[in-house]
Amino acid sequence: MHGIYALIIQVENTTIRVGSLGMIHFDGIYAYIGSALNSLEYRIRRHLSKSKKIHWHIDSLTVSDKTSVKYVVYAKSYSKHYECIISKNIADVSIGYVRGFGSSDCKCLSHLYLLHKSDLYYAVKLVNDAFILCKIKHSQYDFNI
Repeated sequence: MHGIYALIIQVENTTIRVGSLGMIHFDGIYAYIGSALNSLEYRIRRHLSKSKKIHWHIDSLTVSDKTSVKYVVYAKSYSKHYECIISKNIADVSIGYVRGFGSSDCKCLSHLYLLHKSDLYYAVKLVNDAFILCKIKHSQYDFNI
């Protein structure tokens, strides 16, 4: 099943090489917005794995021992164009972004946004609000339990 998702990632103060984007410093709670055209469940499971071949920008971040995916917000059966709509909604409330991260196949400035330095639950609220603003029926999974 296809769909869209947001990974809410906590990153401890670290610098990581992200492909052609180079060395990037991360520190705080980030949201990464993505889509899966084939298997949404497989794509999310892949992002959660620490052991994988680096293929996308997000892989460089999620394999780091300084990062942890805390929540996944997702919506099944929505088309890829909602990925950019959600991304724009989150951009409007973010406190920063990494230019070009995860957005090489669209016109968005980024698909990775810094939402807060330390408040995980506030970051989750911002992501949920972005889905609600689009009237998208969504679910979430909490890995922070």
